[in-house]
Amino acid sequence: MDSLRIFQLNCNTSIFPATNLTLHHFAHHPQSLGLIQEPNAFQGPVTGFAPLRVHALENPTDRPRACVVIPPALVNHVVPLNQFTTKDVAAVSFHTGNSITPQIIVCSFYWGHNVPSLPQPLKSLILFCHSKRIPLILGGDANAHHSDWGSSDTNSRGVELSNYLSSHDFDILNTSNRATFITRARSEVLDITSCTQLLTTHISEWRVHDDDSHSDHELISFKLSLFKPPYSALIPLLRT
Repeated sequence: MDSLRIFQLNCNTSIFPATNLTLHHFAHHPQSLGLIQEPNAFQGPVTGFAPLRVHALENPTDRPRACVVIPPALVNHVVPLNQFTTKDVAAVSFHTGNSITPQIIVCSFYWGHNVPSLPQPLKSLILFCHSKRIPLILGGDANAHHSDWGSSDTNSRGVELSNYLSSHDFDILNTSNRATFITRARSEVLDITSCTQLLTTHISEWRVHDDDSHSDHELISFKLSLFKPPYSALIPLLRT
């Protein structure tokens, strides 16, 4: 495997974006992962992605707002990281099968607009990967404004997130100021993609899709190349 396609979308609890992703994107890119926020999950597990596998918090009393969608072709390459998975954070370890970049952690996150500070589980994952020098990709709905990712303005939430990411050697991967959140009343860039600087040169083709997502958020995708070494020392596999 020399590359991986990653999709990112806040479904806004609708089942239709999930169906759209399944039929029109994963079908054409079997070696892909989906970073999903606010999936359809009312009093039970996340639905709408069958036959794809979903990693999310399993708690019948607390609906997950973040999940990672895994196609059958990659099931044997992915290990759920339950220790870093909560209602608003879902993380998996992707084992690439090559010695150049043997492991990458991929995380979907949701920072609710009524949550005042950056979620501690997300901060813990960032700190863990930074201290262990494990490459990490983040994709999520931050509900935060910052010029770093193309928002029309900068607010305190955006400053907090930007400062935390930059202080732990993360780069923002958004390459335009095209709105990722669109309603009749307003449009804004609220969805961000970020990665450790170890991986920045591996990421290409980041874009906001024109497809109708049936959500008030737009579909994002990008390509992850796996054979370009991010640094000379090989990364030890995370033991789970």
